[in-house]
Amino acid sequence: MSRLGIKATLRRTPLDTVHKSMKKAFQRSRLHARLHGELPWPYQHCMVTTSPPVVYLPISKVASTNIKKWLLRESGIPEEDWVHHPLLGINQYAQEMLHPRSMEPFSDPSYFKFVFVRDPYRRLVSGFLDKFVRPYAGQPEKLDASPARAVLTWIKARRRYATRQDACFEDFVEYVCASPNLILDKHWLPQSSFVGPIEFDFVGKMESFKRDFDIVRERAGSKVDFKIYWERTEYRASTDAYSGATPISELCKMDPFPSPDSFYSEGFRDRVARRYAEDFLRFGYPIHRT
Repeated sequence: MSRLGIKATLRRTPLDTVHKSMKKAFQRSRLHARLHGELPWPYQHCMVTTSPPVVYLPISKVASTNIKKWLLRESGIPEEDWVHHPLLGINQYAQEMLHPRSMEPFSDPSYFKFVFVRDPYRRLVSGFLDKFVRPYAGQPEKLDASPARAVLTWIKARRRYATRQDACFEDFVEYVCASPNLILDKHWLPQSSFVGPIEFDFVGKMESFKRDFDIVRERAGSKVDFKIYWERTEYRASTDAYSGATPISELCKMDPFPSPDSFYSEGFRDRVARRYAEDFLRFGYPIHRT
């Protein structure tokens, strides 16, 4: 067995799943920040550049990778340094290079502070398809290195499924609703938990990304050309039959995926609305669809 295969096998244990969840929870705690001389969450998760003076809070599943690329270019870091880095991906490289060294930028009015948010209903579906369904449609071994593994371990044991692919969106939401924010992975952690007490100069929305990102670039005094590009999830244009109970084994064969709204029944939408109530209230998204 290859070294990669051995490593993946060692990670496929319930004990390891619990350990990693506890580790993530501890990393977000103020005790961890004090012990390691770091800024507390969510300040430690932000990114800061001095030219231009910008503070950005990345939220997973809200175009954060593209905005990190833009900040790296604005900072004058050569693209070859982060595109082809032998050890770090773009996200981790940006986190290492642009993390805040102090609390000063957060109170300095000369720094432009911004964040982007997304409709909680669609963000949750996007996270499920990206981390649970796509790995089975492409390279299943990647699932063992993804944040979906801990969730599927919980679902498989609870539902007594024969395989992980028997799980569905309903099972995923059950896990999210049963778990405290402290242990949730960042891809389905409520956006309000990222934002915390930080006061932003601008809150952009994924639904109007192009217009809002142009505002960010203008207010930040952007000096480099940058074209946003990402691999968009393709959805069917029409409203499909209910997809919330469709197993991963079936979803991974679909191209394009069912429409995001089809993953919610009326009662199921209410559960998600209660779980992400602060997101809907804080960022002005409608709970009920017309």
